[in-house]
Amino acid sequence: MPEVYNFAQYLIDGCRLHPGKTALSIPTMDGHQLQSEESATFEALLKRVACFQEGLARQGITDGDRLIIIVKPTIDLYALIIACFCSGVIPVFVDTGMGKKKIIMALEDSKAKAIVSSRQLLKYFWLIKPLRKMQRYSVDGTLPLCASIDLLKPPVIGCPLSVLPRNPQDHCLITFTSGSTGRPKGADRTHQCLINQHLALKNSVQYKDGDYGLSCFPVAALHQFACGVPTALPRVDLAAIGDVNAPLVIDQIKHFNITYIGSASAFLEKVVAYLESESCQLEQIRLVIIGGSTVASRLLSRAKQVLPNATLMVVYGSTESEPISHINSEEILAAPEANGYLVGRPVPECEVKVIDSVGQTLTGEAELLARECTTGQPGEIVVSGGHVLQSYIDNPAATRETK
Repeated sequence: MPEVYNFAQYLIDGCRLHPGKTALSIPTMDGHQLQSEESATFEALLKRVACFQEGLARQGITDGDRLIIIVKPTIDLYALIIACFCSGVIPVFVDTGMGKKKIIMALEDSKAKAIVSSRQLLKYFWLIKPLRKMQRYSVDGTLPLCASIDLLKPPVIGCPLSVLPRNPQDHCLITFTSGSTGRPKGADRTHQCLINQHLALKNSVQYKDGDYGLSCFPVAALHQFACGVPTALPRVDLAAIGDVNAPLVIDQIKHFNITYIGSASAFLEKVVAYLESESCQLEQIRLVIIGGSTVASRLLSRAKQVLPNATLMVVYGSTESEPISHINSEEILAAPEANGYLVGRPVPECEVKVIDSVGQTLTGEAELLARECTTGQPGEIVVSGGHVLQSYIDNPAATRETK
């Protein structure tokens, strides 16, 4: 077990397993064109973390403060996130796809002390009330009354990296996503939640020495850091993951000797279609983990033909609980046709029930058990477990409705 109870300690321990190996490779894309690619070893990543930790302290951003981060993935982004975890600062992510009105609501509800973003957003800070009282840092140059992110990463040499002990229910990460109605909800990811999620994923997916991953899901890189596994983000616009320049991605897979892929269905579809059109196979891929949306059986069957050595695993989860279940393609393809999608059996770390309570608020476990559906009866999925979110941040009404 890590020496300090803090999710950051798992990340740091994982990075220290192979300090000289590449931790992360991130492309900069302009549409379908690769502009550049930055990489860092695990050792270099931790040095950046130490610089950001010092910078946060110098700027007065300390234990318990919240920091909004709205930027595209970079090495610095990951270093800043880990530095926040180490120092007790709580990163806040806002889904920028939910529209201007809800973004402003999320900024208001975040209660953040500072924000790190681009000039594209920060130049309007005087029009966006919640931004006026925050410390503002730009990742792409300075603006009037906005500082450069360089203030958060002073070039400190030999600065020691320290990790603050946390309690299990302390906030670690907050993510605001759009609800179907009303205000956005901030998912409260505690240290206990993220540690248990990491352990559940580690139990579900076993990595091997020499693995190198390609992940369509940037947040998954944190789990891979904790496992000491190198990761690349794909050469695509992550905001349009199905718009793939397949030859460029195939070249990336071969260049980095990628052995496993964490994929969205839309991304996998384009890669498979290209390999089919070229009558090619990628024999080096040993594992493909597919999540984020439904997965058609036909896609799994086609993928197996062009990725002949790969185990194809479908992982099912949600914002509030990831993973819930998983299943291999062989079992899906062998199952009789039915309505819906087969998503496997629950992982050992959680308990799942289907209940007849859509649109209703339950008052306790007894009522929940009384409403449990019989086999074959449709209903609402409820999940419990150590990695399941316990609450929404500063939103007791939403918590009562869903927890």
